[in-house]
Amino acid sequence: DCGLNNVYPQTGTWLYERANWCPGAVVWPIYHDISSLTSANTSFSFDIDMQPYSAPNQGNTPAGYNFISQLITYSVVNHSLDISIEDIISPTADDNYYRSNQACANPKIKIKNVGTNTVTQVVFNYGLQGATPLTYTWSGSLNFLNEMEVVFPPSVSIFTNNTSSVFQVSVVSVNGTSDQNLFNNVYNSKTGYVNIFPATFIVRLFTNNSTDPITLKNETSWQILDENGAVVASRVNVNNFTYFADTLNLLPGCYKFVVDDSGCDGYKWWAYQYYTPNPGNGSLNLAYINANNLIYDFNGDIGCGVTKYFRVDNNITALKANKINDNIIEVFPNPATNEAFIKFDLAQQQNITYKIADLSGKIICEKSLKGISAKYETVDISQISSGAYFVTIELENNLKINKKLIIQK
Repeated sequence: DCGLNNVYPQTGTWLYERANWCPGAVVWPIYHDISSLTSANTSFSFDIDMQPYSAPNQGNTPAGYNFISQLITYSVVNHSLDISIEDIISPTADDNYYRSNQACANPKIKIKNVGTNTVTQVVFNYGLQGATPLTYTWSGSLNFLNEMEVVFPPSVSIFTNNTSSVFQVSVVSVNGTSDQNLFNNVYNSKTGYVNIFPATFIVRLFTNNSTDPITLKNETSWQILDENGAVVASRVNVNNFTYFADTLNLLPGCYKFVVDDSGCDGYKWWAYQYYTPNPGNGSLNLAYINANNLIYDFNGDIGCGVTKYFRVDNNITALKANKINDNIIEVFPNPATNEAFIKFDLAQQQNITYKIADLSGKIICEKSLKGISAKYETVDISQISSGAYFVTIELENNLKINKKLIIQK
């Protein structure tokens, strides 16, 4: 399942066998309840049998396991009614939920019942800190130590200011009464702005030569869903090596642009060069009407797919005001070996220059980019020696943003 890894984009780990783990992904624990096999103040033993993995082409370095043991002492459960908010899946800036963010509707959280009584109803307050909270009542059945995800109703009003803020959710009541443990009743997450796109734009897709063996059509498709989950536009079952340009006219609101690739290798992947035949590279971007300027350019190394949330807002003045200083620039991976990426998600389209310099200030490379707002820039560092470097990005307003890059050969 590495094609759905939240660590995105990757540099070629989508399809390869990874022994039930994807590079960079969270390693979730596997719990085994042995309480029925033990009793207090007694000794016992257990046997662990591991799957015999092999490590081909690794010379004298075989596959193996590391074991870490922990002793945890505990007593009887302290509370009968106790709901714990375990995590916020969206909206959040947590990289472990990258594919679900930045969202502009339907906040999603994870809760756990850590009280002995079965929980059938929980009342939540949620929203941005400093604003009047919204209320949602969940009903169902959640037994002791069980977890589940709770999805709140579409909540576009939370994101209308389109600024980086703090999202907060709290437990108001459990089963119609007070929760007995207040310690785990509140959870916060940092949020970022959601891109605002014009109501009318063009979706431009150029397909590669990868054919789905079932549909016999190209592997890549896209669709746009509104805040209620209804599909408002799509391009599916397309031909190989073909250019498609779809003009959209959307109403104000929150939308989710979903790109799927049935081959789970994206439509532009560095490993294609070793394939016979080489399927080549496709492209997908959003463009302004009657202009060559791009609104957003998708990176083709998407594995099984990628999601981009955006809002359509007719208030252009508010759009410009809210996006001042909301420039997001990232350099990854760190450390890098032969290739690095600079991710640009700028508040407005502009010309920029980036430089890479060593610790003494000597400029190693320099490049100018014209008319970009959202883009992944690939940087060839194969000829640069190992060490620490500074990447300086200069924007049109003379704002300079510095990032650190570690090169490790």
